Amino acid sequence: MTSRLASSTLRIGDAAPPISLVGHEGERIELAEALDASGVLLLFSPGAWSPSTRRQVGEINAIYDRFREASVAVVVLITQDARSLRDRLGAYAIPFPILADERRQVARDYGVYRAVSLHGIGVTRPSAFVIDRRGIIRFIYVGEGETDVPDTESLFQLAVGLVGVQPVPSAETVEAEPPAEAIFDELVEMEEATEIDEMTTTALSTLPATDDHQGQNGLSGPSDEVEEDEAHLRDSPSNGELAEAALPTDEPSPTDGDAPPVPADKTALAPVASAEKAEP
Repeated sequence: MTSRLASSTLRIGDAAPPISLVGHEGERIELAEALDASGVLLLFSPGAWSPSTRRQVGEINAIYDRFREASVAVVVLITQDARSLRDRLGAYAIPFPILADERRQVARDYGVYRAVSLHGIGVTRPSAFVIDRRGIIRFIYVGEGETDVPDTESLFQLAVGLVGVQPVPSAETVEAEPPAEAIFDELVEMEEATEIDEMTTTALSTLPATDDHQGQNGLSGPSDEVEEDEAHLRDSPSNGELAEAALPTDEPSPTDGDAPPVPADKTALAPVASAEKAEP
């Protein structure tokens, strides 16, 4: 929907002019009767000869059950005589009314008729009006040319949002969707887990820097002192070797300096002592 044109007579919030025209099946349709039951999506078209008109009618026909479930009626006005309209569309099973605005009076009332334009003489511009049950216009779109037709799905969403009733979900849809309490609990758990992760990250970032012997978590590995103690234990003699070294031996122990060894026989000193006594 890109057109910047507007109705020459109506604005959003105005009351919709009355409509009473004959449909493609020969019945007379009143806009007021349709509004008694639901909101209305009112579409204007230049004629059944237009490929854009036939495409739009086919697309609406394909999803009309969705319009009905949302309580939105669809009414199409075509600036064409009733007989040619029946010849064009009478063979199709169309569940919504298509009205013949042969004299283009309704197109004039809604401000979408152009007596002279670049696209011809006496042309009705493709247009869309959304009307609520009070008869108030809630949306207007006026196309610039014959091919400027609003997207059907967009029109559906717009009409349902403005004047329709949101469809009630089926039992299968309700069972498939988790309850609101479960969704809330899951969100709380996710938020708590995120807070715990943030606290852990903050605590780790405050730990002092570690050396090569420390791991990434700040815990120390084996120190140099422990490694030296283990090497000393490996080089030390065993308990049996210590016990054997403690036993006495018959060999004399070495003495300090150059002092002569003590003779084993003490009687060798006796003559010396006797000579000292004999001197006067």
